[in-house]
Amino acid sequence: MCRLLEIKLVEMEGKEQGTGSLEDDERLLAAHARAVQQQPGASSQGWLPFRRLCAVVYRAGQKRVVRAHLVGARQELKEVMALLARAQDAQADLSRASQAQGAK
Repeated sequence: MCRLLEIKLVEMEGKEQGTGSLEDDERLLAAHARAVQQQPGASSQGWLPFRRLCAVVYRAGQKRVVRAHLVGARQELKEVMALLARAQDAQADLSRASQAQGAK
């Protein structure tokens, strides 16, 4: 799951197929917000056209969701790996105990 999310994020943020990083999108949105505050009600330099603004908001949201899921998936993977390590240790302990019983 982690690998799939990583691949999707790279695709979304990549230069070839993607639209740039989340930070790039956030800079565009911040510049747009500043332009709107400086000249409300009139389209001016720094304003994003409506469709582009919608696209940037949408893709930034997608990137935030994928990043959040990736953080959760990495944490889950870390917990599962720790659980597996404990299970292997317990199995090794049982194996040693069984061998010790057989040696008596």
